[in-house]
Amino acid sequence: MLRVASSPDAAISPNALEKGVNGMLDRVSNLISSSTSLTATDQPTEDDNGESRALARNVCDLTLGAFHPTTGISPNERLWFKTNLKYGQLVYEMNETAKLHPGDDS
Repeated sequence: MLRVASSPDAAISPNALEKGVNGMLDRVSNLISSSTSLTATDQPTEDDNGESRALARNVCDLTLGAFHPTTGISPNERLWFKTNLKYGQLVYEMNETAKLHPGDDS
């Protein structure tokens, strides 16, 4: 989806692109939420939880890179900012608040 968005001849409206990106990021966020809110009998393994977190980080990092206002393949400051907000919320939900300080691009 990110490659298509960066294509100069892609006929995707800005609204459709934003809706698609938001949907993708919401689904990734739901992976983390569902893996941390299971009952005691349905606990995910440490590997499952770690894999979900790694996937979420990778999707967010790729999206942030694609929409970065100066270096992205499809510069879009609005989507880059919204992705940063969703990423911050995701990091908070994963209890990794040390990564939320200003200036941390990881």
